[in-house]
Amino acid sequence: SLASDEQHGTQIKQWGWKEPNTHVLLDRLNQCSDHLKYIHVMRNGLEMAHSTNQNQLRLWGPHFLGTQQGLTTFHALKFWCVVHRRISLIGNSMGDRFLMVNYNSLCDNPSEELQRITRFVNSDSSAETISALAELVKPSPRTKLHTDYNLDSFDPEDLNYVRSMGFQIAN
Repeated sequence: SLASDEQHGTQIKQWGWKEPNTHVLLDRLNQCSDHLKYIHVMRNGLEMAHSTNQNQLRLWGPHFLGTQQGLTTFHALKFWCVVHRRISLIGNSMGDRFLMVNYNSLCDNPSEELQRITRFVNSDSSAETISALAELVKPSPRTKLHTDYNLDSFDPEDLNYVRSMGFQIAN
């Protein structure tokens, strides 16, 4: 998701959108505006690898992985890792105009994460607003817990990266 602040006299105009493929253009978008703010909501790589929705891997896998790959959980996690390493690198270059949000943390602790998000976009972060926003958070059902995944088919380096991004997975 993307938000930008532009000064027009004494008014501030804020706008944004939610589009999962925005990360593909993030480096170019960042070059277009010094005011651009980007919020990236990140799901657990193992959850994404086991998802039935593999549209991003289908569309962007050949570009990010270098070759056409099968729609396997192995390649889905590999794709997730490559993409998130790239997003993190671009985000680091953006400094305080970039915010990474862990989807599981948002679902588990909506008030805390919503405080971060509202402060990031310079919006009302009063207790009343945060409480009202927290009521809107409706987590997607998790089909498996982090301990339920068979990890034997994954690259250990990819599993370590998922852990480094703050997600719990079985050892």
